[in-house]
Amino acid sequence: MDSKPKMDVGISQAEMPTISFDEGETRRANRWLVGAVVVMAFAVVALGVALIASSGEETTTPTQALADQSTVGLVDDLIAASNEGDAGAVAALFLPDAVMYGFDSGGPGPFTVFEGRAEIRRFQQQIFDAVPNLVVERVSPVIQVGDLSAYMVTDSNAWDLVWVLEVRDGKIARAWGMP
Repeated sequence: MDSKPKMDVGISQAEMPTISFDEGETRRANRWLVGAVVVMAFAVVALGVALIASSGEETTTPTQALADQSTVGLVDDLIAASNEGDAGAVAALFLPDAVMYGFDSGGPGPFTVFEGRAEIRRFQQQIFDAVPNLVVERVSPVIQVGDLSAYMVTDSNAWDLVWVLEVRDGKIARAWGMP
């Protein structure tokens, strides 16, 4: 042991405050993180399906191997309604209680949420009013894993977007559009 006296350096001891959480408090998830996890999980599953499909002896196109015809038809109907500038036709492809998460390039979070056909129709009409000659083109096959499907589009407004759709009963239940 050291027998020398210790020098006082003048720093008082501080106590760490106790961290406590209120019981029953609702917490909000980080939407960026949740969105990224959903996209990553879907991408990993889709890649696995694509690798399994491509390992078979029969040669098929990714569209035929990964998405059923009704899902591809739904996606093509959505693109056609968008190219016609028909917000009502777009909204009709969604379930009555559907939710659309539209990428919000100017808002505080990654997505703006539109709930129900009426809100989805209004949102689409705003897009068609802002870009009256909008042309959307699918530039990838439609991949599908269970109720989820994904594809990429480009549009005449110079946006490249990946769309992920949850399809139930032949209609869109949820949709995420991400650049």
